Parts: sequence; C-alpha cells; structure tokens
Amino acid sequence: MSDVIKLNIKSKSLKAVLNEDNISSIDIDDQESNDKRFRVELERQFNLGYNKGYDDAKAELESEYNQQMMEKAEEFYSIIKSFEERIISYETAFEKVVIETSKQISKKIITREIENQSIIETVLKNSLQKVIGANQILIKLNPNDYQSIVKSDFLPELENQFNKVKFEEDEKIEKGGCLINTELGNVDSKISTMVNELIKKLENAVEEQ
Repeated sequence: MSDVIKLNIKSKSLKAVLNEDNISSIDIDDQESNDKRFRVELERQFNLGYNKGYDDAKAELESEYNQQMMEKAEEFYSIIKSFEERIISYETAFEKVVIETSKQISKKIITREIENQSIIETVLKNSLQKVIGANQILIKLNPNDYQSIVKSDFLPELENQFNKVKFEEDEKIEKGGCLINTELGNVDSKISTMVNELIKKLENAVEEQ
C-alpha cells in the first residue's frame, strides 16, 4: 500500500492514503483518550460518593451528638432541680425546728419570770385598755393571781376606773394571764395565747424572707 498523499489542485480533490501503522496509532490514541476520560469520570464519581458519604456521616454524628447533649442537659437539669427541692425541704424543716424551739424557749422564759415575780397587774392593765367603755367586766384569773390582786392596791384602782368589775377564779388559766369578758367583746390574755401570737408573728416573718 502506497504511503504517498497526492493532491490534485486542478480538480480540487483531496486524497489521503494511510498505511496500517498509522491506523493502529490512531486507534491507540483514541483508546488512551477514552481510558483517561473514564478515569476522570470514575474519580469524579468517587469524589462525589465520598463527599456525600462524608456529609451524611457528619450529619448523622452531629445529630447523635446533639441528642446526647440534650439528654445530658436534661439529666443535669433534673439533678439541679432535685437539689433545689431538697434545699427547700431542708429550709422548711429548719424553719419548723427554729419556730418550735423558739416556742419552747419562750414558754420557759415566761414561766420562769412569772415564778420570780407576779406580772398579773401589768397584764391586766394592758388587757383592760382594750375594753375601755365597757360597763360590765368579768375578769377570770388563776387562783394564785386572784389572791395577789385582792391583797394589792390594784383592786381599788380598777373599781374607780370601771363601774362593775367582777373576778372569777379559774384554774384553767395559767398564772400570769387572764381572760376578760365584757358586753363589748372578750380579751384573751392567757399566757398560752400570747405565746402563740408571738410564734405566729415569727412564722410570718420567716415566710416573708
């Protein structure tokens, strides 16, 4: 087969003659080009798959991490809430102990003071100030306090201040206290009542803090 390429200018025709070696060379080049494109496409697809897998795995890990963080946060919040509830419980229990202790101490102090000196005159004066204007007054006293009042100068003072004053001995009333009944109303000045009022004020003060 001839390897000469002849050009006929006059007839404006082109004739190309290729031998088998040239054809083989072209086929090899085409194959290499196809292989290269295949490798490039394969690499591109691999990268796409890798990136997608990476993104999916990252998203899944982030989701799991966020879920774990939420669970830990809820667990932490639950622990804090439990501590707060315990603290409130301890505070309430402590307040009750303080109030009860104060109550017992108050009773002991008042009882000791009453044993050392009579306070019935002071209690009566303060209590009668609350029923000024009453005409009929009944004063209930502990028998020991009644004997003390009868022997003192306080009885004539009461009779001058009020029109009708009567006394009645009552063992149910603690020494140092009294109970006054009038047409205007009653005054409870028993020692136990006054102590309870003090404790109530203490409880209210604690609750307001």
